[in-house]
Amino acid sequence: MRRYFLSSVIIISLLGNSLLSYSQCTAAFTFSPTVPTCSSTPVNFYNQSTGAISFLWNFGNPASGSNNTSTQQNPTHLFIAYGNGTEQFVVTLIVTFINNCVDTATNLVAVKQSPDPSIEDANNNLWYHCVIQPDTTATLVLLNTSTTQSTNTYYQINWGDGSNIQ
Repeated sequence: MRRYFLSSVIIISLLGNSLLSYSQCTAAFTFSPTVPTCSSTPVNFYNQSTGAISFLWNFGNPASGSNNTSTQQNPTHLFIAYGNGTEQFVVTLIVTFINNCVDTATNLVAVKQSPDPSIEDANNNLWYHCVIQPDTTATLVLLNTSTTQSTNTYYQINWGDGSNIQ
């Protein structure tokens, strides 16, 4: 004899001598670290939903592009946040359970914003794979296109050849 109460708290199935029971579906998750860390520091998410068979995470971080969502059970996310303060993101987990029940859990994740180091070539030159002859000079004019330039206090460019410009 089988009895299914899909809208109730418990589903019971009597199959011969076995008893299968599913508790009400409840989505839940934790994350680490729980204290605000710098953006671009990995944050690990741990599904705590017992009996879930599919997962859809939304990290509430559109700046991370296609990495803003995941279907992994226990994903890791790198939050992208520019500025000089702390930013909070609403992370959502939608889980589907074996009994087709769906539930959602949300948590706030706080991340320390990072200064924006954006620059661009003022002359729109394509500076890659270029070869300059020993007696040739070239001028590269850079524009500070940082969204945090009014609060950035120090800049350093590392050209990869041991010479630094500050």
